Amino acid sequence: MTTPSVTRRLVLSGLGLAGASFALTGQLRASSAPFIKVARSAGCGCCLLWGKHLEANGFRVEMTERNDMAAFKAGLGIPSALESCHTGLVDGYVVEGHVPADAIKRL
Repeated sequence: MTTPSVTRRLVLSGLGLAGASFALTGQLRASSAPFIKVARSAGCGCCLLWGKHLEANGFRVEMTERNDMAAFKAGLGIPSALESCHTGLVDGYVVEGHVPADAIKRL
């Protein structure tokens, strides 16, 4: 029985496969990160900070500024007494206000 010899081509092929594997793993992690759409009141700074908090905790955040927040929230069924300056939509849930990222992940 002969022992296969290690050639430069074999080593380079293995390195190429390993690189592709690492790249794919990174893509899977990015695509499996929770996605949240955030609607925020025009000019509000705390909403941006909440978005940064979510991103720092692994969320992919799409933030849009709206001038019709009251109507938007009413359309989602949020009672006016519970309204905040921003609303998040994630996996079919409505998240109102400064809800910590860990609590959203538990949803």
